Amino acid sequence: MLPLECQGATVNSQGVSLKLSLLDNGIDFIKTGIETFFSKDEPGTHEHKYALMHIYSGVLLVLKERLKRAHPSLVFKDVETVGTPNAKTVDFTDLLGRLCKCAGVKLSSEGEETLKRVQRMRNTIEHYEVDLNLKHVEKMIGDLAEFTFAFMRDHLDTQLEAHLDDLSWERVQELRAISTRIKEEEAERWRKKTAKYRRLSAKKLEDLRDAYEGDPRDGDRQELIECPGCWEESVAVMDSEVGVCTNRECRQICRLNSCMSCGNPTTSREFCPNCKADIERVTDGD
Repeated sequence: MLPLECQGATVNSQGVSLKLSLLDNGIDFIKTGIETFFSKDEPGTHEHKYALMHIYSGVLLVLKERLKRAHPSLVFKDVETVGTPNAKTVDFTDLLGRLCKCAGVKLSSEGEETLKRVQRMRNTIEHYEVDLNLKHVEKMIGDLAEFTFAFMRDHLDTQLEAHLDDLSWERVQELRAISTRIKEEEAERWRKKTAKYRRLSAKKLEDLRDAYEGDPRDGDRQELIECPGCWEESVAVMDSEVGVCTNRECRQICRLNSCMSCGNPTTSREFCPNCKADIERVTDGD
């Protein structure tokens, strides 16, 4: 264990006190999450759960450090409360928004999606029931480790390894390797699963479209959904995960998600176009 002084703790006449900078506090959470995950040779549900939560908390603090460097007041929700005991810091949505608009930091789509997926998982763990797929959580932990390493290097001019002991850094490298391995496995699984759809003939694509656009009197028919490639309503749902664009000039194979509002399949990561439009109308109305 590091000496108390190296952990941000000091000893005075009143005993031991702890004071950490914003960045050091974030790194301390990340380090604790890493140590939690590797506390057993075979991490179980407990280790996955708390590693994810601690590392995510640390990453948010690291992001706030970048806001602070742009201007200290940006870290707080209301500028008027800066310096007061009850001042609240920005929430997740405002944090990402201010990073882009005020600090000039544009996260990659992959990095932003990683943070959003972990946030949804963290919120479920904290406020509802816990149902963890350990392989998915393991990938999230690896993705967070990779994101943190790159963010600190690119936007804080700081090397994560400089703040960790040798063992913790070695374990970060293991987590990054886990992330890479799982991504490769997932890419191979997706390639195999979608291979048959990539070989569909023009006639098959036309038949798919006709099956969706038939006479409504024949019974309920699922609607074609929007394609992210050609932006037409041309994607036929093949199963819960795969959609095929029936536009012969596009033919994109789409990974489907469930709309977070209505649950219908969508090519968007969050809301289907109908629900997104409804949300925007309500927001504009406010």
